[in-house]
Amino acid sequence: MPRYTPDSPEERTATREVPLVLEQPTGEVLAASCARLASLGITEHELPPAPHDAPVARTPIAQRFLASMTEHECERLLAVSWRGAWQARHGQGRGEAKAAEMVRGTGSKSKAARRAAIEAMRAHDIAPASWCAWVLDFFARVCPDEPPPSSWVALSPAMINKHALRCRGDIVTGNMTIVPWATVELRMRWDKVHHGLRFCRTRQDVLELVARTLPKHVYRDLWARAQQEVELYEQDFAARMARGEWIWG
Repeated sequence: MPRYTPDSPEERTATREVPLVLEQPTGEVLAASCARLASLGITEHELPPAPHDAPVARTPIAQRFLASMTEHECERLLAVSWRGAWQARHGQGRGEAKAAEMVRGTGSKSKAARRAAIEAMRAHDIAPASWCAWVLDFFARVCPDEPPPSSWVALSPAMINKHALRCRGDIVTGNMTIVPWATVELRMRWDKVHHGLRFCRTRQDVLELVARTLPKHVYRDLWARAQQEVELYEQDFAARMARGEWIWG
């Protein structure tokens, strides 16, 4: 099936990450539109439903320290969270090894510091990925001319206890929405039908508009393709998180 070619500049610049905003008619406009379509003999089942709940993918919420996790699992989660947040902001190298001494160290001082950091995050119900991302961004804002903080400073219980509420108020590793291209295309086609209805003067005009823009089989096909894309995104997120990769941009 040929892909729909957008007509407007707004449609041509649409991306998978930014969903189109569908026009929401007011109650009076909607009532008038429905009355006019009814006067043409058009029933609800002859028009494509608004795809406001079409499939979209969302990145998982970052994992917190669960009571059921072993000490080794907690330390690994802390280490991969720090590494992912650091590399997402500063890349590999550039002082990464030195900054990660606490989360990678094998000495008793490092182990005690990790346990304290884990307990502080657990007490405030903060995911380590969220904290690591927030604290690195925080230091970049308040000390832009200074090198990034080491894990000794950034993951200290004093720092966590002081700024826990601010961290929880900033969505750093939340549900980022990714809109599959099939969903974008479905919304654009529906939007074209929605705007085209105002120019229809007869029942046949409406039926022809729907038939060439968004017939039922195309609607079903786009919805199914969007759902498949969402499933692939979810599988990819799960696999990357299992490998300790950073998925929140």
